[in-house]
Amino acid sequence: MVVTRRRNRFRPSAWVGLVMLWVGVGVGVGVGVGVGGCGDDAVSGSDAGPDGAADARSLPDVVPVAPDPGFDEDYVAVGSDVTVTTLLQTLRSKYPPDAQLVDRWNRLLVPSPEIGRRYPQPGEPHLARDELGAGGSVDGTRMSLLYFVHLADAQLIDTQSPSYVPTNKYTTLGDSLPAFHQDGPLAPHLLDSAVQTANQFGLGRPFDFFIHTGDAIEDAQANEIQWFLTIMDGGSVHPDSGAADDPIPGPDNDAWDSFEARGLNAGVPWYAVVGNHDLSVNGQFPLGLIEEANVEPYLTEITPLLAEFEVTLPGVGTADTAPNVFAPDQMPAFLVELGDMDVEDLMNEEEIRSLAPGAVVPDANRSFMDGCGFIDAHFTTTTEPVGHGFTQASRQTCTGNYVVDSVAGLPIRMIVLDTGPHVGGSQGVLTPPLNPDGSVNQALVGDPDHDQLAWLVLELDRAETDQVAVIMVSHHASKSISQGNAFADIFNLFFPDEQVLRDLWNSHFIQPEQWFSGRDLRDLLTSYPNVFLHLVGHSHENRVNAVCPDGDLLDSEEISEGQGCEPPADGRTAANGYWEVMAASTRDFPNQFRISEVVDNGDGTGSVYTTVVDCLGGAGSLHELGLYLALADHQLDGKEDTVATGLIPDRNAELRFAWAPEVVTALATVNAATNIESLTTLAEPAPGLPTLPIWN
Repeated sequence: MVVTRRRNRFRPSAWVGLVMLWVGVGVGVGVGVGVGGCGDDAVSGSDAGPDGAADARSLPDVVPVAPDPGFDEDYVAVGSDVTVTTLLQTLRSKYPPDAQLVDRWNRLLVPSPEIGRRYPQPGEPHLARDELGAGGSVDGTRMSLLYFVHLADAQLIDTQSPSYVPTNKYTTLGDSLPAFHQDGPLAPHLLDSAVQTANQFGLGRPFDFFIHTGDAIEDAQANEIQWFLTIMDGGSVHPDSGAADDPIPGPDNDAWDSFEARGLNAGVPWYAVVGNHDLSVNGQFPLGLIEEANVEPYLTEITPLLAEFEVTLPGVGTADTAPNVFAPDQMPAFLVELGDMDVEDLMNEEEIRSLAPGAVVPDANRSFMDGCGFIDAHFTTTTEPVGHGFTQASRQTCTGNYVVDSVAGLPIRMIVLDTGPHVGGSQGVLTPPLNPDGSVNQALVGDPDHDQLAWLVLELDRAETDQVAVIMVSHHASKSISQGNAFADIFNLFFPDEQVLRDLWNSHFIQPEQWFSGRDLRDLLTSYPNVFLHLVGHSHENRVNAVCPDGDLLDSEEISEGQGCEPPADGRTAANGYWEVMAASTRDFPNQFRISEVVDNGDGTGSVYTTVVDCLGGAGSLHELGLYLALADHQLDGKEDTVATGLIPDRNAELRFAWAPEVVTALATVNAATNIESLTTLAEPAPGLPTLPIWN
């Protein structure tokens, strides 16, 4: 299918009136006032509003969003022939990152050309943070122990699959499902740009490893994980499925054309983590439920019940019909042209809701993968290590718990915890071993081969005995670990008489009889003074939280309000605290990742330097188009309740901590590099990137 561009789909407000407001004329201007000569930005008063029927005279005045007061209009960008971290330069909108730029009547509150646009801005130095009370200094001889890349939530998505249901973005479940993304087809390109950007900072000293903290893919499909693995390995990526369509005629010019991924720099190992999207459709729906509910008699009966919540049951990936047929001539990835970008080429709510069921070209490569399938796929790569952390035990139990000493001879160990959930839903779940009905399987409690809490305690004890420091890793942060499964109760609460459908639903959305909360996890980890860092993803935000020695968590908002950790009590010390560090998504705004470095300060303390890096790839590239669409999606989506970029303390930081005494002893025999890469390599320009993607 060949796509052509279209206009007049969003309803921009009257920019003559808004400019008058910005320059201080002080005239309240509604839609329909001063629209003459506004070209594509014009809209008549008679068709303003979400349904095109509202009378402009009944609408309140447009209230424009003011530019971010911290935006530097005079900043001169670094050269385009180099690659930089956000220590040197950031990419930002002119408007606050938490501002919604369209009102409830779909009127734009900033000039249309500003939607999706990022500008180079001054970099941000590392902020020294010591909420844990480690003290110490950085004046002595320091050693750089670990130098690694932290990626998260690539969520490569097959937008042609029957499992992809954009209309589920708008439900009455209390929150929208993450079911539609303006930049969806470009997710592979954004991951490729992240990998190639990171590689530039490992040309001198190689990275010790990359780690991706879960949600590599969107809908647990085999073709999605193959795209991910190929981008990490290097090789030819074919991000198309179903019909061999060419939305923009010709090779090497659109998101579905094959491209060449260079992969990680040779010899650099990488590790994987299980996330909710890796296990379920849309990161919510258990695969078995989708397969069973899409056949009769269930399909006819469950469809109208879910429709009461404005939820559409996703289809089976390999099916020949789809609940939402989403043609490329509707997808912004094929409509928007760099240099001639227009917000009207984005999909609005009305158009998303109008997507209808229909026939699609089936594709066997869209087959679902359960936890075992996801783990098994990591044993098919050409890069190291075999399995990328997952073990033969992981393959047998279909869970992604593992331990790795990433650098031989270094007293630092990673303990990777699979927070699933394996019971449906999106939040992390930690439970004792369960029976199919959610009750505790008492026969397996305490068996580390089946009880992940017993396994975690066993590994924490072993690390303490081995006198090694611990980096915990999981997909979910502690605040995202649930104390139950809200999805499990939907049919029980709202459809108590539908016994057959309740049984089907609850056989997949399982309500655990017992669970281990995020607070429980923090209390456990702070009981081990050798735990100093917890790497997470899931929320698509830059976050750095201090976990105090007593298990309390302090986020940047609380710290900015003057809150701090209480003095350690009950025999605990500053070493019982640790840092919880979240990386943002490479696919979704702000399209960033982290480069982190663990440093021994030589005085019983350590520092974790964490540096945020923008995904880069060259002007006029598909990467740049992906960045535009990701930011536009964020700006137009009413996400004023979150700041994905994080506050300043969530971005570039030096995180001080105290080593456990036994680790100090072990470090005394370590001979490591004395150059701190975060203060040198990452603070300087690296060689430039080619324009991405690199075509086959």
